[in-house]
Amino acid sequence: MLARAYTYTELGNGGLTQSDDPFLLGPLSQIFTAAAVQVAIEARVLKGTDSAYTLLGYTRTPTDTRMGSITVENLVEHRSGFTGPSILYQMRNIAKTYQNASLPVLARWLAEAGPRLSGTPGIKREESPQNYVLLTQVLETVAKSSLADFLRNQEALKAWAVQAWPTLRSAHKADKVRQESSRVGLDVLRPRDDNAFAAWVYGGDGMLKESAVGAAALAASASTVATILGVHGTSSRGLPRAKIPSALRSESWLTCDMAAVVGLGPRVVGVKSGSIPGARAYAESRKSDSLDWVLLLNTDEVPDEAFGKLTKFINTFLDTNPLT
Repeated sequence: MLARAYTYTELGNGGLTQSDDPFLLGPLSQIFTAAAVQVAIEARVLKGTDSAYTLLGYTRTPTDTRMGSITVENLVEHRSGFTGPSILYQMRNIAKTYQNASLPVLARWLAEAGPRLSGTPGIKREESPQNYVLLTQVLETVAKSSLADFLRNQEALKAWAVQAWPTLRSAHKADKVRQESSRVGLDVLRPRDDNAFAAWVYGGDGMLKESAVGAAALAASASTVATILGVHGTSSRGLPRAKIPSALRSESWLTCDMAAVVGLGPRVVGVKSGSIPGARAYAESRKSDSLDWVLLLNTDEVPDEAFGKLTKFINTFLDTNPLT
């Protein structure tokens, strides 16, 4: 595991950043949501074949009737058929229509007013935050607790020190790492006030972090993310059956192809990266030296080309300077 944290810091707010300081994870949040799914399956409160909307107690007929067949497995694998504009940045508009943008409301919106599926669930893989927004609602329903509390209270998960990242700016006064965003927009926390503005990272982008938590709004340190990569969160594809946890062996879908570093089962080589306003993150499990490394930035405003050069430089450095 290689871990190091870098950020611009507030001089009066704790000094230099350390590798155990939590950062907003953006799409890397999904690694921990998938881990929570595995724990729920091991506890026999969830199955990969369970229908998401049945678990949620949704009894109406969705606008796209195929949504009724979306399973937990489909959501984990990004094979639900959800596509189109990200729900993450539509929460303010949804709140204006449905009075709020809670997770139950978002699940209902997807069924009643969201875009039609791009195809039959279980067939084509298309990454969409809609999958992990709905998966979070499923987990919170079966666990009867928030995702953050579930992660904190499960023996297998609590050592990772993962937390929810609140939308409200005042909740971050004591944060050592300040997530930076230079843009502003209409405040998701005040959806009926068209004169209320906020920085994008604090809801001005339309995202209510409390409802995006499992898809993009968990916070953890680089050390924590690098640690989980070594024990969880990757595909089980191609693994001998004996290496799949015994409680999961009846879940035959675990052997199919999932995204690298998101899914259920032991470590597999791969990369996951992504950004949201105020955060950019990259995680890689390398093949040549079995090293897991993570890069977390407190801004998304680093150009793609520069970010690509940085990750390439780190891998080149590791290739030419093996850790012993």
